Amino acid sequence: MSDDLTFDDKCIRLKVFNQRVEAYLLWREMARETLMTNLAPRIYALSNHGYTGSGFHYSLEEKLGRLIDSLAIGVCSINMNEYESIDEDYMTISIDRALFNSICDQVIKAEKSSEGLLTGLLSDL
Repeated sequence: MSDDLTFDDKCIRLKVFNQRVEAYLLWREMARETLMTNLAPRIYALSNHGYTGSGFHYSLEEKLGRLIDSLAIGVCSINMNEYESIDEDYMTISIDRALFNSICDQVIKAEKSSEGLLTGLLSDL
């Protein structure tokens, strides 16, 4: 795609990308804080309970690990000398957000399922 663009087009695309990176960096700080103080302890707590409907627990832990790695490395603003990496960096930003949302959804489903299973087991006693 970048071969078809003029230098001015690349400059405009680079400016837009760097604006998105600034927003991503703010989001990344929130995501890192949420992961470490909220989601990671909740995922650990789920390892001690049975739950259904949100995948296997080890896949949830694996997703968490991948996201922590990706957020630690992150994406930063680039200049024209690094322009060729722009598509890969856009992909990283999109994947990080999608993975974060997926983990949040999976944890919520697992917690609801875990509560239901625990309530069902207790009512059988």
